[in-house]
Amino acid sequence: MNIGIIGPAEWRARVSEIDEWAIVQWGTDDPSRARELIRDFQPLDAVLVDGSVQFLTAEIVGAITHRKINGFALAPDVPESRWIDGLEGVARIEHAEQIQARSATSVVSSTSPRDETGAATARGSVVAVWGPAGAPGITTTAISLAVLAARDGVNVMLCDADSRGASISIGLGLIDDVPGFAAVCRLAGRGELADNDFFRLALTSDRLQGNLGVLTGLPRASRWAEAAAPKARGAIAHLRGIVDLVVVDVGSGIEENEWIDGAPQRDGAARALISDSDLVVAVGQSDAVGISRLIRGLDEVTELNSELLIVLNKTSKQTARDAIDALGRFTEHKVTTVVAKDSRGGVDDAASRAVGSMREVWEAVRARIPTGNALTKR
Repeated sequence: MNIGIIGPAEWRARVSEIDEWAIVQWGTDDPSRARELIRDFQPLDAVLVDGSVQFLTAEIVGAITHRKINGFALAPDVPESRWIDGLEGVARIEHAEQIQARSATSVVSSTSPRDETGAATARGSVVAVWGPAGAPGITTTAISLAVLAARDGVNVMLCDADSRGASISIGLGLIDDVPGFAAVCRLAGRGELADNDFFRLALTSDRLQGNLGVLTGLPRASRWAEAAAPKARGAIAHLRGIVDLVVVDVGSGIEENEWIDGAPQRDGAARALISDSDLVVAVGQSDAVGISRLIRGLDEVTELNSELLIVLNKTSKQTARDAIDALGRFTEHKVTTVVAKDSRGGVDDAASRAVGSMREVWEAVRARIPTGNALTKR
């Protein structure tokens, strides 16, 4: 593992300790010089930064994120250091040795996992399911895709990363004593996440067929920081190495707070996961309000990820025609499938109809996922 170090001069004593398990490529106490080194130095896998405002600046965080390498801020677990937990691309650690533990279990990786010889191994795929505000059916779509993939023999993990209104556990009738996705995010943030943690925290249901696990979401929207961007990104990156397909319900919020540099992003996790995913399934309603929200939201989503499939939900024949026409006039996207309005058969009937309608979406997802990924039965 190749590491760069940014910190005060007295940190030089730490270099000999880190050299026992990593290659320290450079060290500096000059943040300006550090930005240049992060940008240009090869090879570089991670950067260890003193967790103070003097060294952990917005420019350093931006350079780490842009380079897509692992950033670690060395700071004690005290209230004064908690602001670091909201930074994208940087994980707070208390001991430098935690980098070694994280590396050994592949907690965060911006590249394909590697075997003992260093050769790249296959990566699982990530599909993010998003939709604008107004409950267009994001959760139902995510569940349907995961169920169909599992029925086809794919090893699937369904994650509820909706920080504003998590509801996958309710939709599946699961009792979530522990919010699984937040739990793995906390472990990722501490550098302690291992493969067996996912299977320990994931739930299953007798109603589901195939090899499908569920990481349930936050019980309260106010706890969004527990699944902030750097931790959520690390958890999903780890999952790529142990399952064939990750389906993530990211909810509707994708707002970026630009008025305070370096401030924790309320919707940072959703933005990061959309950006990192192989494919985004965008779900919208076909009525006038729903389609206008979808068109406006697509402008923001395509800035993060241009690989999109469109699903129109709760349609009638007339609204579907009008919505498809509007999308054709105001966007460059085509609709993959439409789902009819629910009948009076209740939740189970609605879920059954949704799964049936999503077969076309699932086939489109399979066709669009990069060929190097492992969509095979394990």
